[in-house]
Amino acid sequence: MYYQNVLFIVFKLIGFYVKAEYHTSQGQIDLVLQTERFIYIMEFKMKGTAEEALKQINEKYHAQAFSADERKLIKIGVNFGNETRNIEKWTGRIKREIKFIPKQSKNPKRFIKFAEIFL
Repeated sequence: MYYQNVLFIVFKLIGFYVKAEYHTSQGQIDLVLQTERFIYIMEFKMKGTAEEALKQINEKYHAQAFSADERKLIKIGVNFGNETRNIEKWTGRIKREIKFIPKQSKNPKRFIKFAEIFL
């Protein structure tokens, strides 16, 4: 997709670590942008909706590829319009960390992050 390449080049020129067509066991992510504190997973649609793009990120478990990473994960679905050739709509979700102590834990001060809870 043309827009994916444009965003890749822009982010790369700014100095971000960015990957296009990032491969996972469930498919490929259109664009992954990594900063010091955040990881952005982006899915783009041309003949769809931003919600469908976000749904695809969730259904293909793209966030699992970064489950061991401590940075905050942000999922972004983007819809580009055929006629306007511009972003028509975008939507996103931020990963929330839930901390809990497992019942079988011998060390109650040790917290485990539950990685699959999203706003």
